[in-house]
Amino acid sequence: MAALTPVVASRTGGGSLTTGLVASGGSGDTFPAGPNTYLLVQNTGGAAVTVTVTPPTGGGPLALTNAPLALSPTVEATTGLRLYGPFPLYPFGDQNGNVTATCSVTGATCKVCPVIMGG
Repeated sequence: MAALTPVVASRTGGGSLTTGLVASGGSGDTFPAGPNTYLLVQNTGGAAVTVTVTPPTGGGPLALTNAPLALSPTVEATTGLRLYGPFPLYPFGDQNGNVTATCSVTGATCKVCPVIMGG
């Protein structure tokens, strides 16, 4: 599981999304949760990609556990580019304040980049 470094995009200093994209990890990836945190997913492979976010155990209302959330729609094959979010700390952040996301396709054909929309 890789800890991803988010790109900060703001009005006065846009972040480079192309340099922030990295190959998705086989066991999932983590990134900081926040009210302005999004996940960009690029797919150049031949099959659609399903992105699943897994909230922490006991992170839901009344300390209940939320089921993993398959994000919709999927990222289209070959030229797909999707932005999902936001992912606030509650209910998505774990004890370290991170979101865990897993892509159904991993490696060079599926790239991910967390984006924090700044002011």
